[in-house]
Amino acid sequence: MRRLSLLSILSFSAAAAACSSSTQSVTAASSVKCPVTATATPTSFGAAGGSGTLTVSTNRECQWSASAVSGWIQLGESTAAQGDATVSFKVAANADPAVRKGAISVADQQVGITQDAASCTFVVDPRSDSVSAAGGRRTVGVTASSPQCTWTARSDADWLALVDGSQQGTGNGQVKYDARETSGPTRTGTLVVAGQTVAVTQGQGCATSITPSTQNIGANGGTATVAVMTTAGCSWSAQTNAPWIAIASGQSGTGPGTVTFSVSASDGPARSGTVTIDGHVVTVAQASGCRVTLDPASQSIGDGGGSGVVNVHASAGCAWTAASSAPWIAIAGPSTGTGAGTISFSVVANAMGIPARTGTISVNDQAVTIEQAAGAPCVYTLTPSSQDFSADGGIGSFVVETVLTCPWSASSTDSWIALTGASGAGNGTVRFSVAANAAGGPARVGTISVRGPTFTIKQAGRD
Repeated sequence: MRRLSLLSILSFSAAAAACSSSTQSVTAASSVKCPVTATATPTSFGAAGGSGTLTVSTNRECQWSASAVSGWIQLGESTAAQGDATVSFKVAANADPAVRKGAISVADQQVGITQDAASCTFVVDPRSDSVSAAGGRRTVGVTASSPQCTWTARSDADWLALVDGSQQGTGNGQVKYDARETSGPTRTGTLVVAGQTVAVTQGQGCATSITPSTQNIGANGGTATVAVMTTAGCSWSAQTNAPWIAIASGQSGTGPGTVTFSVSASDGPARSGTVTIDGHVVTVAQASGCRVTLDPASQSIGDGGGSGVVNVHASAGCAWTAASSAPWIAIAGPSTGTGAGTISFSVVANAMGIPARTGTISVNDQAVTIEQAAGAPCVYTLTPSSQDFSADGGIGSFVVETVLTCPWSASSTDSWIALTGASGAGNGTVRFSVAANAAGGPARVGTISVRGPTFTIKQAGRD
């Protein structure tokens, strides 16, 4: 009769196991006195783990104990009892990407526990990175949820290259990559590491040069062009620091190009400004546009001398210098200046006998004509005014008196009078000789003329 009951229990437990996937029953080996049946609910767990209950059935007088065969299964505090009882247990989270199987041992039997594989998760750091235009080697760290988790890495940019076997790994690791140097604009590329995107930004390596770096412009203004050399895609801009310089075209651009600027006409002094193109300075030098005009254009001064004024017209900042072309014209002041101004001058008296004269006052490249009347007419006095000679002739002289500035010359139309020392200026002496009178020659009279006055010579006749 007892044998029949044991068979019935085994049949019932087997039927119950066939009808449920969440419990497992184990019946101990046939024992006349202490049969043990253990059932776990549930027997299958997700990767996150969880809690379950072990139900043990046996005769009231039968003692038993339970233990976890696998370390990731943890039983509650009561692991031993007598008769029917329940034991709680916990299944730890599974971090590995593989299904695992464990068991709880009850008496000399085991109740199987199965746990699902975990999904691999990765932390990639940094998720964004930056490198300079010079490029270089950088590192991206990979933290895996399990040492068994495998990952791969790749570059989606031709200027980012993975190095040192960084294309794949298992568990925690590093991805090393090299960024190639650039001479172009800022660019962004991506790495895909363990399924995550890492954005890499490289600073611009653009370099520009210009030609020419100086421009000379005339006073009338004009336009000039500067060539900009750089790599395609590199942007640049141009600006001026002077209101008289304007960008006509090429205010900004990308890649190689030109900047054209215009310079306004100037009526002032020479000036300098700059055009800056992507940090490069173009020096613009404009020639002086200063123009000086004078009034009046001419002035007349009497022989007694006097003074006058010349008005100078020039733009502010335009320097000028005045100078006299004649010693008898003196600049009273000022002789230099800038912008509009007035020049005073004086003219000394014209001496007796000096003819009318002309001089100039020049101011830069302009000039004012100064005309002065002739000095008073020269007055000449001859001392003595006459001399008598015998028929034999002889030598004589007379003095010419006048001011130093008065020139004179002596002449005679009489062939028998010969002159020496016949010219001069100021006081002087005229010397002459009288030839002998021929036999039978009558008395005769001759003259020497000096700029108007005459000296009379009388010679006796010869019988």
